[in-house]
Amino acid sequence: MDTGIIGPVTVMTQYTSQFGTQSAVVHGAIVSSILIPAALSGFLAGYVADLLGRPKCIGIGALIFGLGAALEGGTVNLAMFVAGRCIEGFGEGLYLGTLVVYICEITPPSRRGPLTTSPQLLLTFGLLAGYFTCYGTTNLQSSLSWRSPFIILSSLSVLFSLASTLYLVQSPRWLTLRGQQSEATSAWNMLEVDEAGRESQGTDDREKIAAHEAHEPVKLTDVSDSKKAILLDDDGTKNRKSKRKFFDAFSTDVRARTFLAVFIMSMQQLSGIDGILYVSSSLEEISTIYGRVYLESHV
Repeated sequence: MDTGIIGPVTVMTQYTSQFGTQSAVVHGAIVSSILIPAALSGFLAGYVADLLGRPKCIGIGALIFGLGAALEGGTVNLAMFVAGRCIEGFGEGLYLGTLVVYICEITPPSRRGPLTTSPQLLLTFGLLAGYFTCYGTTNLQSSLSWRSPFIILSSLSVLFSLASTLYLVQSPRWLTLRGQQSEATSAWNMLEVDEAGRESQGTDDREKIAAHEAHEPVKLTDVSDSKKAILLDDDGTKNRKSKRKFFDAFSTDVRARTFLAVFIMSMQQLSGIDGILYVSSSLEEISTIYGRVYLESHV
């Protein structure tokens, strides 16, 4: 929704009367200031999600995002506005990537495709909602014309944070990897995933554990029930000291998938779609001006 808001807001009359009209470089820096903090916090999201659990990480990220949006809505100067966008970006990096991981972990393979693509569909609806929100507030004869979209965005983010923290079921995979088998079973029951779906997820988990836990030689219990699968040291005791590393994503067995994901995301950004969305209102103004000049010169 923020992407649909920021472009129209920065060209609203009430906004420019308060902050002035910036150069193209400054305008681009203001609009895109959300991206670098989002990229940085994205590196921390995995650690936070492993430490606190997926729902809490999503809730914390959404809350930080909401606080940033509230700061933008209540800003009194341009520096405060940019600070709000940076805080927004930090929260976005925490919850957005974790959300997709969480969806993958709570769904069986047969349903994983449609559900993991649903965030992209909802992002598109969020863009649409952002544009129409600005359309509805642009004629307000006060600073509420540009503040209202951020106030609405902040409210929705806080509600999403509360819902994530209070109502989302903990990831069964996360519980299993922490040795909380009974809690994992309860989570699967709440999610209404059948035994076949649980077994498929458990098989994936055992393969990933065997491939990525690298500190000491490890072995897995020889059981077919994935709910009982635990990570063991050579002496048969639980290994809780092994650590997953960032560079495990580039290990031989998953390297191709990592590069494919990086390539797809890079090409998506290099296509320029985010740039167009961020400055679409400015482009429309420019095209309108050139259109008028063309018509006047040919009449």
